[in-house]
Amino acid sequence: MEFKDLLILTPEFPDEYNKRIGGIFVKEQVKYLKDYFENVYVVSPTSVWREYLLNDHLENYGWDNVQVYHPLYVNFPFPYVGKYLKRFWIYLEKRAILKLIKTEKIDFDLIHAHYTWPSGAIAVEPKKEFKVPAIITEHTSITLHKALKRKDPYYLQTWDRCDAIIRVNKKDVPLFKKFNKNTVNIPNGFDEEKFCGMDRSKCREKLNLPLDKKIILSIGSLIEVKGHKYSIEAMNEILKKREDILYIIGGSGPLKEDLQLDFRR
Repeated sequence: MEFKDLLILTPEFPDEYNKRIGGIFVKEQVKYLKDYFENVYVVSPTSVWREYLLNDHLENYGWDNVQVYHPLYVNFPFPYVGKYLKRFWIYLEKRAILKLIKTEKIDFDLIHAHYTWPSGAIAVEPKKEFKVPAIITEHTSITLHKALKRKDPYYLQTWDRCDAIIRVNKKDVPLFKKFNKNTVNIPNGFDEEKFCGMDRSKCREKLNLPLDKKIILSIGSLIEVKGHKYSIEAMNEILKKREDILYIIGGSGPLKEDLQLDFRR
C-alpha cells in the first residue's frame, strides 16, 4: 500500500528557528521522512495555559513539503490527570485537531503519533473517522512501565487499536507484542553530516582535552530521569582507583546547578 500524505501528531515540536527545542528529535526525523511523502503535516497542539500563562506562543510554519501547525486548545493546567479527566483531555485535543484538519483541508492517508499519551490515544480516534492506519512510536521508559504496572487502559487500549508500534528500545519489543503483534524496533538515528568520524587526537587538541585519558561523554537534558547523579556517584568511586578517566556531561536543564555541586564534592 502506498502512502502519499503523512499526518504526524506530537506533544512537542520546535519553532521554526529551533529556539524552543522540545521534540527536536521528531523534527530531525521529519527532515528525512519528508522525502518519502508528497506532503507531511505536523500537528502539535498548544494548551491555552502554555500560551497565556507562560507567554509561550508558537507560530505555524513550513518548509519544502512540510507544514507545521500548533492549534490552540483548552486543556488542564496540570500534566497528570485521572482516567476520567483523561477521557475529557482526549475529547478536547481531538476536537482541536479535527477542526484544524477541516479548516486547513488537510488530506492524509497515514497517521504517525509520537508517544502513546496523549498523541497515540488521540490518533486512534481520527483513524476510525478517516479510515486510515495509525502507528505509534513510544519513546518513554519510566512513564511506560508505570502505565503497565497500573494497567492504564488508555495505554493498553491504544496499543491494541493502533495498526503498528515502533519501539526505540529493542528489549521492549516482546513486551509490546503482547498487545500488538505489529511491533518493530527502530532505534534513534543521527545526522551523519553533523556527527561523523574524525581523528581522535585532532579532536582532543581542538577541544583542549587531555590526550592521555579515557573520556566518557554524556549528552542530554539535565533532568531526573536521565540518572546523571548515579553516573557521578559511580565516577567518584572509580576515581579512587583510577586517574585516567574523564567524565564529561553536556546539556542543559533544571538539574544543572545540582549536578555541578555533585561534581565539586
